[in-house]
Amino acid sequence: MNDSTKISAREVYKMLINTIKDMGWSYEELANMQIRFAAQGNDIPMSFRMTVNEGKQTIVLYSLLPLNFDEDKRLLGALASCSANYRLADGSFDYDITDGAIFFRMTANYRDSEITNALMAYMIECSCRTVDRYNDKFLMLSRGIMTLDEFNKEIGFSN
Repeated sequence: MNDSTKISAREVYKMLINTIKDMGWSYEELANMQIRFAAQGNDIPMSFRMTVNEGKQTIVLYSLLPLNFDEDKRLLGALASCSANYRLADGSFDYDITDGAIFFRMTANYRDSEITNALMAYMIECSCRTVDRYNDKFLMLSRGIMTLDEFNKEIGFSN
């Protein structure tokens, strides 16, 4: 791709807005080329934020899971995040050991790339499926309802 055909951050952001509109989803525009939207999963509502980062030329999707691991369960949260990430093809769970929070994150770089609405729709749909699959399991683990062994069996992770 030469300089005259490079896609600008504004064009990528406009494509993101059009994609979410085409999907029939409600969203809220925030500052700095960010949008926020929500989806109802099979069990727990999910919230998402997508940002077009002009400096890094990336599209970033985040979903903060509605839970925190208490201090005495922080190592458990870290181990579970590693187990879940091992199973994922796209995206990852970011775990903050200082407060026990878990985010799902998926990124796509648009530098010298062809970006389509299909990519953005894939990011949204794949992230929704992934967060919905794991959020209740992380919640049960954080509350002591599920053990790490049970979590690993539920997600198909075996040693």
